[in-house]
Amino acid sequence: MTTSLTWTCSSCVRCVGCGIDSEHIDRFVQWENAPLDFFPFVFTKKEKSHCKTLVHPAIGLCASFCTKEALQKVLPEPYNFTDCEFFYSDDPQKCKFSISRQLASCFPDISYTVKILSGAFLEKKAKHTRKMSNRTSQPLWTKNHMTAIVHAFKAV
Repeated sequence: MTTSLTWTCSSCVRCVGCGIDSEHIDRFVQWENAPLDFFPFVFTKKEKSHCKTLVHPAIGLCASFCTKEALQKVLPEPYNFTDCEFFYSDDPQKCKFSISRQLASCFPDISYTVKILSGAFLEKKAKHTRKMSNRTSQPLWTKNHMTAIVHAFKAV
């Protein structure tokens, strides 16, 4: 069976892309106490310094990495990860996302929104399960996940 759907909108902006990335937070725990020169091609020193101020630095590192990966999926060509910075906060209103002037000049007239979802939130909200090979179900999201969703918009 094939299903199709057509959407129309009279908005003054057009969504030109959506990137999603999800990672295990545990993957970043080993870097919580690393010196500021770790992964110089992924995180800026400002991002790493910010993460060290968090109660759980691995969550901030994971959120930043997910944001960079999600942005990579939105853009039509690869970019230098340090041209994008994301500063995580437990308060979603205080999270900060920025891209360098150089990156912005490569994709003029594009604006971005970033949404960070913790695994705990998704675990409560999502009812999705995936079938495992042994025919048991397992939650698609766990509390140890962090997910970033990046939307790119362009003025019409």
